Amino acid sequence: MLRYLLGDVRFGELLREYVKSGRGKGGSTRAVQKMAEAYYGRELGWFFSQWLDSIGVPNLQTDYVVFKTARGFKVAGTVKQERDLFRMPLDVEVLTAGKPERIRIDLAGKSTSFEVDTFSLPKRIVIDPGYKILRDSKELQISVQTSLGDDLREKGQLVEAIRAYESGLKLNPRRSLLHFRLAEVFFEQFNLQASANSFRDALNGDKDPKWIEVWSFVYLGKIYDILSQRQRAVAEYNKALNTKDDTFGAQAEAKKWLAAPFTRERTVIEKETGKQN
Repeated sequence: MLRYLLGDVRFGELLREYVKSGRGKGGSTRAVQKMAEAYYGRELGWFFSQWLDSIGVPNLQTDYVVFKTARGFKVAGTVKQERDLFRMPLDVEVLTAGKPERIRIDLAGKSTSFEVDTFSLPKRIVIDPGYKILRDSKELQISVQTSLGDDLREKGQLVEAIRAYESGLKLNPRRSLLHFRLAEVFFEQFNLQASANSFRDALNGDKDPKWIEVWSFVYLGKIYDILSQRQRAVAEYNKALNTKDDTFGAQAEAKKWLAAPFTRERTVIEKETGKQN
């Protein structure tokens, strides 16, 4: 967050100066603060106090409306928080059909207003898009559950991974990546119906990232092949090809199973997951 305030160049200079001045002497938080203030050009007592001497982190929310203007559109909104003493520069990004627009506001108090002009129709507002500020948010909680699920799955703890993904989906039922990860785990368990349902949920969600669409079609094709429903499998592989998305080699994968049905024995799954009967 201090790097965010100072910028990469000045932050790098600060670190080099701090190491040089403290070599053989030791250092202190006060020394860092004094140097940071010199590079920042203003006092930073508020920054060090709220992050080092206080407890709790902000939870930022936003409300906004969109107006049509002669040059395009205007987004007028507010960023809200419960901590009225908290202050911090904050980036606000407006995602549009064209180039996104970003401004930086000085967040202070429970409500801070902002306005952003755009040429294209605004689609969504993202506050702190680079996650530069330590804060509590639904997006970060979802990210934590996704990472936890991925780690548990890599360790072979599939039941625990499912619980983590489902916890994330409680926060955002339209999060396609969580549905997709859940579907992959069900596929590994040979729970084909649950896997197919979750891949369809992924297709009906936010489709972020975009590659989820093509790979959901590929996996659905594999499921139908396993169940000897070749015609339905072919339809899914063709849907994958029609997306034109070749992320992670998706097009070659779809063409491969179009040429010959995908096969996967239950005993192979049980061996891979350590579930021998």
